[in-house]
Amino acid sequence: MFYIKLGLLPPKQYEALLVLANEFVTSKLQISNTLNIGNVTIFIKNVIIGEPKAFQYFRTGSILYYIISYDSFLKEFLQKINQFERRPVYHLNVFLDRSLVIDVSDLEKTKKILTDINSQVINIIKKYGFAHDINNRLLNTIDSISVNYTGFLLLFTFLSLPLIFVSWYLGSSLSDLIYSLNKREMSLFKIRGFSRGRLFMLYSIETIMVILLGIILGYFLSSIILSFSFRVSIYDVVKILISNQIAFIITLIFSMIISFLVFIPPLKRVLNIPILHGLYGETYEHLEKPYKKFRVWIALILGSYKLLIWILQINLNNLLSEAIKTQNFLLVIILSIALIIDTPLNILGPFLFLYGISKILSYHGSIIQEKFVSSLKFLLKDLTIISSKSISRAAARNSIIIFVISIIIFYSFFNIISLSSQEDFRIRNAYFESESDIKVYFNDTNLAEKSLNQIKTFQEIEYATLVYYASYLGYYSSYIYAINPEEYIKVAFYEESWFKPEPPLNLFKKLDENSIILDLSLANYMNLKVNNEITIPVGSYIKKFKIIGFVGKNISFSFIGPAPPIQFKSFINIASIQNFKFFFTPIILIKLKSVDYTNLVKEKIKQMKGIFRIVTFLEVYNKQRMSSIFFTEDYLNFQTLISVLLISLGIMAISIVNLFERSRIIVLQNIRGLDRNQLFKINIFAMLGIVISALIIGIITSFVTALGYVNMINTFSSFLPVEYRVIVLPHHYLYLFYIVSAVFLSLIIPIAIFIRRIQAKVEEVI
Repeated sequence: MFYIKLGLLPPKQYEALLVLANEFVTSKLQISNTLNIGNVTIFIKNVIIGEPKAFQYFRTGSILYYIISYDSFLKEFLQKINQFERRPVYHLNVFLDRSLVIDVSDLEKTKKILTDINSQVINIIKKYGFAHDINNRLLNTIDSISVNYTGFLLLFTFLSLPLIFVSWYLGSSLSDLIYSLNKREMSLFKIRGFSRGRLFMLYSIETIMVILLGIILGYFLSSIILSFSFRVSIYDVVKILISNQIAFIITLIFSMIISFLVFIPPLKRVLNIPILHGLYGETYEHLEKPYKKFRVWIALILGSYKLLIWILQINLNNLLSEAIKTQNFLLVIILSIALIIDTPLNILGPFLFLYGISKILSYHGSIIQEKFVSSLKFLLKDLTIISSKSISRAAARNSIIIFVISIIIFYSFFNIISLSSQEDFRIRNAYFESESDIKVYFNDTNLAEKSLNQIKTFQEIEYATLVYYASYLGYYSSYIYAINPEEYIKVAFYEESWFKPEPPLNLFKKLDENSIILDLSLANYMNLKVNNEITIPVGSYIKKFKIIGFVGKNISFSFIGPAPPIQFKSFINIASIQNFKFFFTPIILIKLKSVDYTNLVKEKIKQMKGIFRIVTFLEVYNKQRMSSIFFTEDYLNFQTLISVLLISLGIMAISIVNLFERSRIIVLQNIRGLDRNQLFKINIFAMLGIVISALIIGIITSFVTALGYVNMINTFSSFLPVEYRVIVLPHHYLYLFYIVSAVFLSLIIPIAIFIRRIQAKVEEVI
């Protein structure tokens, strides 16, 4: 692989590749062209850089590896092994056919296969009398997944909470309406001698059959959606679903529990309606108004409290730590109780808020909704009064619609915002590591300067600049960048928030050969302010620089333990090192006209001399992207599809049952002379205010929740240079459009179809 990728010929002499574990080693070592082992001389053919992250705890070390051909050298070397006191350590790399050993539907079977392979390798090693230390990376990965299985369950439980809320609330509300429509039938059964217990069993058996059918259809539908979203064959998905008995049992139990909670209370209430009332078919409503219920206000208060905490960005953990330091025990007790209440609200808070606000708005909000309909008088004209009255007559149904739409909108928007914010973070973090679209390391200053002129002639290049960097251990591995300020700001990636006390453009304009933009962590550690001076070695002499500003975040560190994972670089003007460039490592930063040209430009650069490493934004980004299971476009497609299905089925179900219950009123309105278009307008505009209010509530709640989660992540990862932010990337707005469109289509289509059909069956309905 190395010979092919680096364009090397098979060795005719003893040759080796030198692998440096740290890209900064070249600035500190004088690397020889030959390697002497015993009385054997090996010529160093080329130098490559190892993976820096794998050696992040060896920043100051000089870790070297030599890759030498076995056929050309090792056989002869082993014959002379007796010249050395130490016995060599042999590494045997075993590559497995993953398609044969890994079965994603049965991890235990996979672990057994890998363990058996381990045993076979160990037996072979023992046969020749060697000690062994086996690192089975596939087995380690499978073990890691098994260990994290509980974490995955908790994650998916959180993702399923909106489904559980919607299933329970929508199901119980629909049950209320459906059983209310069947109350005349139930009364006739009672007249014929059926007891309440017998009727309860009759409707229960019917409902349980529907539940079982729903579970089967749910598993079948899930296999199609998963296959479509993640581009996996349906056979593989079905195999996983069938073989995972635990998931099936848990799903079955949850489905049954929710189903019994859904249909038993409303069924009992309708069965208790007096026979005479049931025969007359009086409109069934809850006797107790929901807004008078204590639990509704508790839910609203707790949910509002959590949203307010997120908006104000209050961190109770930090407040508690400060209270403990001040030894204010009363405050410690109050904050401890608040923290106990606050922790579960991180998950339940938004759902409690939406539940409470939907109940309150269904009654108190009818005035707002009536005003909304009144504002559309220019469209409805004389139908305004009829449409307004339709709102106040169905407060219970209004609360169902507000809750279902708002929670699904919240769930959908929150997922899109979270995934978009994660994608934004991944892009910016990849740019921070790559610094530009392409970063090229050179081991020779003259070659770097010549290459820069050649690179600027490429048609795919928008701009390129040459910078020099060095690491100074005297200041805890601080990195100095010598730049051309005017060119650097056109090519390099940076964020406004990193620079203080002025914007970066102003600071770079002020950056002359006697000034420095200093790493903020280093400045705080050394207690340096703007206009102070700092002494830095430049080549063979010491130079004083005036501090004109700071860059980076205040990452606290000490000399105990490993260095922080990432630090920012201090900037000086390239004129400061004009005569000492050979002490610095040259780098060319390249900004492309489009990242699509990355591979093409990279291949051109490979042909140049003096290059020992090329870093591209795309490679860094793809590597980070591969490390994430959930935050991908496939997962976003999956979530959006689920959201659209939830919206469509939920709103259509409510609309249809609602229309059936109001069918007699609609028929009477038709008899009084209202045509199809007028009936359509009355019903649509009666619901439009409710739908829009639900949309607004759901969207606001999703953004506030996303803000809370982003602040929480940033608090726990304060050492990272790039912070999360709440954002929706332009190409993700299409997903939001799909979801909002699904809301309005799910509302309009059932009403249009129902009114068209009911007009043809006026006599039958009467």
